[in-house]
Amino acid sequence: MDARTPAAARGASQSDTAAGFEARPAEPPASRAGTLYKTLFDCAGLLLAARSENKLLTTLCRQLVESGLFISATIGSMDRQSIWRHHGSASCRNVTGFRAAIAAYRPNEPNPPLGLLAWTARKSLVANHYATDPRFARYRAFATNLGIGAIAGIVIRRNRRRWAVLTVTAADENFFDADIVSLLERLASIVGQRLHEFDLKTALTAERAAQHRAARTDALTGLLNAQAFAEQVSARLARAVAWAATTAIARLDIEGLDDIFQHWGYAAGEAVVRAFATRLRAGLRPGDGFGHCGAGKFAIAFEVQADASLTGFAARLREALEAPFLLPSGQSLRVTYVFGAALCPQDAAQAAALLEHAETALYAARNTPCGGPRWRLFEDVVPGESKPEPVAARLSRDALCVHYQPVLELNSGRIISVEALARLHDHGRLSLPAQFLPGLLMDGRLTLFRQVLRTALAQLAAWDRDGITLNLSVNIDAPVLMLEDTASEVRDALAAAAIAPYRLVLEILETHEFLDFFRARERIEALRRIGVRLALDDAGAGYASMLKIRELPLDIVKLDRAFIGGLRKQPDDLLFVSAFQTLTATRDIALVVEGVESEDVLDALRMLGVRQAQGFLIARPMSPASLSAWLPAQTAVKGSFAPQTLLGAYAVHLLWLRAFNSSRNRDGLVVAMDANAAFSLTEFFAAGRLPGSPLAQSYEKLSARMTQPNPARSLILEAAIDFRAKLMAALRAEG
Repeated sequence: MDARTPAAARGASQSDTAAGFEARPAEPPASRAGTLYKTLFDCAGLLLAARSENKLLTTLCRQLVESGLFISATIGSMDRQSIWRHHGSASCRNVTGFRAAIAAYRPNEPNPPLGLLAWTARKSLVANHYATDPRFARYRAFATNLGIGAIAGIVIRRNRRRWAVLTVTAADENFFDADIVSLLERLASIVGQRLHEFDLKTALTAERAAQHRAARTDALTGLLNAQAFAEQVSARLARAVAWAATTAIARLDIEGLDDIFQHWGYAAGEAVVRAFATRLRAGLRPGDGFGHCGAGKFAIAFEVQADASLTGFAARLREALEAPFLLPSGQSLRVTYVFGAALCPQDAAQAAALLEHAETALYAARNTPCGGPRWRLFEDVVPGESKPEPVAARLSRDALCVHYQPVLELNSGRIISVEALARLHDHGRLSLPAQFLPGLLMDGRLTLFRQVLRTALAQLAAWDRDGITLNLSVNIDAPVLMLEDTASEVRDALAAAAIAPYRLVLEILETHEFLDFFRARERIEALRRIGVRLALDDAGAGYASMLKIRELPLDIVKLDRAFIGGLRKQPDDLLFVSAFQTLTATRDIALVVEGVESEDVLDALRMLGVRQAQGFLIARPMSPASLSAWLPAQTAVKGSFAPQTLLGAYAVHLLWLRAFNSSRNRDGLVVAMDANAAFSLTEFFAAGRLPGSPLAQSYEKLSARMTQPNPARSLILEAAIDFRAKLMAALRAEG
């Protein structure tokens, strides 16, 4: 700090008052610039050291005042209510009234303050004769009393956008020459960069927090996942032991969930699981904890009385879950469940052992004869009763079978690929992956991948010999993908089956996150060098799908079924599908939409230009023999350019609206509405659909306005929005 700086100025802070202020002789311009340059240098270091935004702004204002050059320094901006807000300030004189007068200013009043003028002009402004400048007459009394001779407003930009104005006042007139203004602008630039760094840090912190939450959260229900629940159980047990309390851990399964998925579809099955989780939460006490461990498997932790009776808990569950569940189709379904429980400290004091005991009790309850209670305590399980066989052990005894679900190419109408889906024999039934994957550790997941890969490639070779040519997709966990020898495993399996590498797609499951994107890229590139293609499965369902699409060298993205599950009620979700199309197309990535279960959804996807789709409408997963018998009966049907359903018409209209809103060429849009144009719905209504209906009349009105000479854009848009609203109403009426 300059040794000549007055004592009061040296003590200036966020407060507006500094006793003992003394006027100092005016410095020559060269000396002023030198002092300000030194202040800028000092500020740069202090600003870099600031750990918060408030500290940053306070430091800047204080340093400017302590330089002895300025009476006051404030940083302010106009908020959405058109009120001037101060973010930081410092002064060596009592400027409270002056600052309050500026904050009291409202737009459209005469004589706005200089800071607001700089804000509006988006550039630095200076008033070197402030007390006599007629533009600031309303502040003349303050300027005279405070001895303000000049004032400057310097715009601060944050992430390249106007964010605030630094306003500084000086005692001398003609104080702000070009050098002083330039130095102040450099200082404002440093502040803007530092604020941007704060924003980046905040965003990174939020991203890490979101990643942490996502890694601990089940995507379907929003509950804790298996890993997070196990961690919570460990903490609960530690407290229970310390307090000599009894804690129960229950494992609960929805019965027949795989049948619901197979019979009613994925959307219905997922709706049941979500509704079940909601009711389960309502039936538990506030202090109870629970999580979803995949495929309708829940884990619950709760305190019990010393007698360890679970009848009260069972009664609460029965009350919450006994009512039928409503499916998206409007039909009701009664869902049953079974649970087993273990106690701490009676059965075990460690989380892993207690969860295993609860699983054993669950299997014992599952084998209870009809009419008996559908729950068991581990301590009541008789030795020798059915105990779950580890998944890894079942894999070792050839319990695996692979089913295949076809992928349709919409333009040609041909089946071009199949996805290999693992199933496990389980007491005479087949378990789906969501039921056994959560119980697989790394070794088990690697074994599962190897078995599915070699089994599916061998089946692909068998189909080749029968004259059936298909490509193949096989799922792979991120941890398995990250292993160093995965590429050589895949290469050897391809060679053993004599399958060309380009015919194999490895679908990266969204069940795990990549902690090291650089290493993930290396592993993926190693596989691509072999000739294998890589896909991201269930994109959008897990955390950071966009980040993976941006960072990883992918060939295919499979859009999660959640984006199309409710299209009839929310047809605007087609915009998300379209957005993924644009994103993947710009990165030369193929898009496959999963979960297609109805003709109108398939029609809408075709109208959007989606090239590949998969779902129950096309075919359910089948055994190799069933697929071999099913394929020859399929006739390739090329898609129509005109929509066949209301949802398809809605997709066409959404595309047209997007083109209309983004295009400046009205003549091109008129052509687009011609009966022979790709975006026209004339053919759709000409086929006799909804004749004379409000929807058809609305379309006729839109068409008439489009074909008028020199049509007004606003009138066209008005008719287009009305048509969209009637389309949506017609969709909802269809049910």
